[in-house]
Amino acid sequence: MRAPLRETKSRFKAAVRAVLRTNRGGALDEAALPAYAHSSPVIDLVFWRRLSVAFAEASRQQGRRALDFGCGTGVMSETLAKAGFSVTAIDLDLGPKRLLEKRVGFDRSIEFLEGDLLALGLSAGSFDVIMALDVLEHISPLAPYMRAFERLLAPVGVLIVSGPTENGLYRLGRRLAGKEFTGHYHVCDVYDVAQSAREIFDVRTLARIFWPATLFEVLACRKRGS
Repeated sequence: MRAPLRETKSRFKAAVRAVLRTNRGGALDEAALPAYAHSSPVIDLVFWRRLSVAFAEASRQQGRRALDFGCGTGVMSETLAKAGFSVTAIDLDLGPKRLLEKRVGFDRSIEFLEGDLLALGLSAGSFDVIMALDVLEHISPLAPYMRAFERLLAPVGVLIVSGPTENGLYRLGRRLAGKEFTGHYHVCDVYDVAQSAREIFDVRTLARIFWPATLFEVLACRKRGS
């Protein structure tokens, strides 16, 4: 795990434990707060491994303008900012981030925006990296967002996606992890996301976590011909 993510992990785990002592359920569960500090080493490994793979791919980009779509708690936004990225972070509900901010102390350079990406009017070609981590499985239809990502990406930019497979082992793992991990609002899986992305992008699998019992996949999507 690269240094900025190691440092962020340490701060976020402590902050999440403090928040969860007094706040539970609803948006916090959907923002995956319980997973940040879960007592199971297996869940901890799976959760943070996705972020590590995504961050490593982002770090390979020469450009340093990043969009964290569906930023949730802001953990990836903070990690990218500490690594020298100019970060715009978007979510429909920034409540989980607000609960953490006093304990985490987010980098002041991060621009947090609350609302729907399609309505925010961001400029074409604004980003070298777009992160969409464990969020697209909540969205239907996906096509408008894929088109928006293509418009917002710089010519050689990368869209980095992670999502659940929703296979039998994944669903069993959710039940074993606890009642907070219901996946109730999932409307598709990472394979549906990949299929939608392939209509516009060249898609490459960065990681299957963990092969051969794949629970999550992490994908890199680039404009065709880039």
